[in-house]
Amino acid sequence: AAGAEGIPFPAAGQVAQAPFQYPQMLIAWHAGLGPMQEIVIAGGRDQPMTRQMLGVLRATFLPNAVVALHPPEGPEQQAIEALVPYATPQRMLDDRVTVYVCEGYICKLPVTDAGSLSRLLPAGSPSAGE
Repeated sequence: AAGAEGIPFPAAGQVAQAPFQYPQMLIAWHAGLGPMQEIVIAGGRDQPMTRQMLGVLRATFLPNAVVALHPPEGPEQQAIEALVPYATPQRMLDDRVTVYVCEGYICKLPVTDAGSLSRLLPAGSPSAGE
């Protein structure tokens, strides 16, 4: 089969040989069904609020999300912008760590605190703020 819906059955033999890889295959299959979220954290890697925002994301089950850290300056910023071009306009607001939660490259209003980020994530997902 050509699409994601054909992955589980043709891979049955491989699953039998490597059963511990099966959950990862299911995650990939599920991601292929869409929709995907793009989450950009605009902020420095070592800033306390960046770590807090990452904590919220790490504590939340987001199998269909891609998370990118967009540093405010330097070679890491340039590397991320080359790798993830949609992150280029997503910058810190008022020198505050800012998170952009998007789906299909259409973003909700950016947030600058962990509580607001938690509220943007899917209902029922465990998060650091709850």
